[in-house]
Amino acid sequence: MNSRRIHAHTTTEENPQADGSINQIEPAHGYIEASDFTAEDLVLGGWMLHPNKEMSSLRLYVNGACAGPVDLELRADVAKVFSWIPHAAQSGFHIRRHLSPSGYPPQGRIDLVGYSGEQPIARLSSLYRTDLDSVVPAPPPTLMNRVAHTQDRRFFKTWGLKCYGDMRSFFCRYAAFDRTDKLLDWGCGCGRLTIHFLMETAGPAVYGCDVDGEAIAWCDAKLASGHFTAIEPFPPTSYADASFQLVAGYSVFTHLTKETQVAWLTEIRRILAPGGIFVATVHGDFAASLAFPGKVTSVLSAGIHDGVHDDSLDGIVPKGYYRGTFQTEEYTRREWSKYFDILEYQVRGIGNHQDAVVMRRPA
Repeated sequence: MNSRRIHAHTTTEENPQADGSINQIEPAHGYIEASDFTAEDLVLGGWMLHPNKEMSSLRLYVNGACAGPVDLELRADVAKVFSWIPHAAQSGFHIRRHLSPSGYPPQGRIDLVGYSGEQPIARLSSLYRTDLDSVVPAPPPTLMNRVAHTQDRRFFKTWGLKCYGDMRSFFCRYAAFDRTDKLLDWGCGCGRLTIHFLMETAGPAVYGCDVDGEAIAWCDAKLASGHFTAIEPFPPTSYADASFQLVAGYSVFTHLTKETQVAWLTEIRRILAPGGIFVATVHGDFAASLAFPGKVTSVLSAGIHDGVHDDSLDGIVPKGYYRGTFQTEEYTRREWSKYFDILEYQVRGIGNHQDAVVMRRPA
């Protein structure tokens, strides 16, 4: 399976977003594979499921207003990949709706909420921009493929905006985001999330670094308002002590051995200001259950499994450096708390697949 890929009406149905409680609903697993949000039309397609609970219905919310029910559709490809999940087949959705004359604001948020009866059990949330295709440049296919395993520029942009929104929500929860001086996107690649931080009208100065020099050169050329640096696979970096108030690390630790993780935890602590916030992702038990169905307990018996070679950066990093790494929440909390205060751990918290770890450098 390739897992890339309104005349709206406000109803009187209970709206879980009205009091902010939608954020308390557990993230689903799934993807928005197709998205086209213009001033006239909304098109969304993809799939979502809760691994342990069957959804009986979906509802779409746009900027907090219920835009009506959404039919669940058959997805045989999802059922094939997740053959051990009995309800995986009924996970698809396709939405095409014409907007009312007033339309929607050019930027906002959409939420697909899955229900069991009247109980909300899972959500697939994302920001939207009606101008996404025109304001976000598309990297060359080779660069997109290295970081996202896709050459579909529409999916690359849509999913970058979604993951940026997930990441930003954690920063806003624990820091005064619009009053922060400097943010580092550590492992920025070709700017999948970075571009959206750069478009913040009242945000911090944005820095990006990566081991992929070609990606950094592209960012330098196309994302002129950012500050980009090519770094070595192992620390230190050239950044001064306590340089940043915020550091984002999306899908970086997911590719590092436990020893290399320690080296970078030490370095991020050095360059993060006291009291600063570091949000990073890991492949937790859920991701491991997809990679090693039925074998998670044995695979993660030591708390971390870093033995899967990933060839995505062959020729860019030393042979054997880049891995597919999986680790338990207990291991992550125990080992990472030696360097940071762990403020929150959310399963499937970013991208509806990777677990989010929110950390603060002690003051």
